Amino acid sequence: PVDSERFHPRLRVERAKFVERHGIDAAATVYLVAAADFARAGVGTAIDALAQLAPPVHLVAVGDDSDIARYRTRAQARGVGDRVTLVGRVDDTRPYYGAADVFVLPSIYDPSPDCAFEAMACALPVIASTKSGAAELLHEHEGGLVCPSGDVAGLAAHMRVLQEPSTRAGLSANARRAVLPLSPPAITLQQVLLYRDLLATPGPGR
Repeated sequence: PVDSERFHPRLRVERAKFVERHGIDAAATVYLVAAADFARAGVGTAIDALAQLAPPVHLVAVGDDSDIARYRTRAQARGVGDRVTLVGRVDDTRPYYGAADVFVLPSIYDPSPDCAFEAMACALPVIASTKSGAAELLHEHEGGLVCPSGDVAGLAAHMRVLQEPSTRAGLSANARRAVLPLSPPAITLQQVLLYRDLLATPGPGR
């Protein structure tokens, strides 16, 4: 379930304060990754892809990962240390969604990425890998782009396409529309009806 009132496009008002606080170019296209496990989420792939894009672009990665220093070293080695902001665990990710232009999740494996669905509720277009549970929803509703996991060139190409505000606009509206039916009451009702049908189905010996 996605709470589309808690996660919504109005969070965009956070952007100006956010970029100033983190020293990000106000004109930059900001790509966001949010995940507890940076390796599984493909943060390294996102850093490598960012290195193929000309400034002003910026990557922000948020998550409770114990090996952030390794990704900071990787960004510096790729020559984009000043264009990558790595943040540890945060209690509230909403200001980060509000500051971002695009959500990126080139996951190695992630069957049900809550962060991607929250980003979509905030009207962010999403770039996900084919290993992400968000990929099918993005395809069905045209709420973002999909590329193979680990495909740096493909991810960079998608990120480059979404630097264009007019391209993002249509995908943004579609992304939010795709998750509106996934409200907590609606998902709860689906589960109740599923259990009702299962209980009503005759089993062996009945």
